[in-house]
Amino acid sequence: MKILRRTAQAAGLWLAFTAAAFAGEPLKIATSAGPVAQLASFAAKLAKEKGQDVKIVELSDWVALNEVVNSGEVDANLFQHATYLALQNKQRGFNLVQADKVGVIAPVGLFSKKVKKLDEIKSGDSVAIPNEPLNGARGLILLERAGLIKLTPGKGFSVSKFDIIENPKNLKIVELDPAQTYRSLDDVTLALVNITYLIPAGGDPKSALIIDRTADDGLVLRFTARPDKKDDPRLKAFIQVFNSPEVKQFIEEKIPAFIPAGSAASAPSRESFGMIYVVDVNQMSFAFVAGSESHALEIVRSPAFVQALGRLFLNRQGSEALNRRPRAATVQELALFNDMSSEFADATADVLVARVV
Repeated sequence: MKILRRTAQAAGLWLAFTAAAFAGEPLKIATSAGPVAQLASFAAKLAKEKGQDVKIVELSDWVALNEVVNSGEVDANLFQHATYLALQNKQRGFNLVQADKVGVIAPVGLFSKKVKKLDEIKSGDSVAIPNEPLNGARGLILLERAGLIKLTPGKGFSVSKFDIIENPKNLKIVELDPAQTYRSLDDVTLALVNITYLIPAGGDPKSALIIDRTADDGLVLRFTARPDKKDDPRLKAFIQVFNSPEVKQFIEEKIPAFIPAGSAASAPSRESFGMIYVVDVNQMSFAFVAGSESHALEIVRSPAFVQALGRLFLNRQGSEALNRRPRAATVQELALFNDMSSEFADATADVLVARVV
């Protein structure tokens, strides 16, 4: 009887919550044009099926996306990570906040129209990176992973072009508005491009010379609102829809370059992200971290990943410590398999043996 009573109470709370969410004016969400808008529009269609009216407003101006939230013209936006939000709050005098932990990660990559391999980069070539601090840092870190420069160690995403300590090819670093880096490929040899700009411009994420799928909480694009709108029942109901299995499936099938980020309990960090996959390779167990099952299986099937990660583990711990001992990937290992992700191939000796949630 107590169980039935608790169930009835929970159902009553849910009905009250959804009734409040679906009453009154439609929820207005501003997004950047392109794949994020595509994703939000799909979630809005799902919400409509559940009786909630959600209007998606596409804008190309990142500053305007926050201004319309601050002015109350829309209820929330979806396009930015915490670092960019903090910068906008400081520069524009906003007091906007993230509404929830749910969101997506949009990878970045180095692209070129002039070369097909990184080793074709010549002395004095120009490289475009975003003038926005976080994505600019991601560009520099990718250049370092590619072996083209070396950066001051230990600074993480706070690095800038002034932290370049070795530049053997004398590359010219050009800082541009993030929306302009893809267009700059006609003029520069290499450019760091965010997938959110690449896809609308007709670019192919698979053409990246190297791609960054780093799973870090600071990189998650989340719903942003004014403090007085953060707990709006309409917004909470839509975020629940956005975090549904149907939306995750849409990401995997339609925009697989993106990585879904779930609730606070499963939010990504520099130590782990999403599900943990335990991989058995040559009688040794590795724990592999990824944002979706399809992404994980692709990485697991990469011989380059198996060989490189195996060497890294062996060098650090020794084979005895590895034997049948799964664990989460570290920052160094995450960076390594990000580099390996462009070298997918057929399965070899690797076998998916378990999944830890």
